[in-house]
Amino acid sequence: MVDTSANDLIEALLRRVVDDEWSGRYNRACHCHPEYARCCPECRIPEKEGPTEHEPGCERKAIIDKASAYLRAENELAEKRGEDV
Repeated sequence: MVDTSANDLIEALLRRVVDDEWSGRYNRACHCHPEYARCCPECRIPEKEGPTEHEPGCERKAIIDKASAYLRAENELAEKRGEDV
């Protein structure tokens, strides 16, 4: 395994969670004529065009928000130290 920082690992995991954000399926029609659409696999809210909100309390959205905020803060600190981010 290549040496990576904790921030690199968090970024890679966050990328996977975001890429998989709308990987669920829900049937938006009847059971005999199913019509499947993409949705969040956690809260089952369908993907829409434009900004899409999750159900309040969605764990996937909470993970995305918290990890993104953490990485933003870490990057700001690294920039203040003169590091490349």
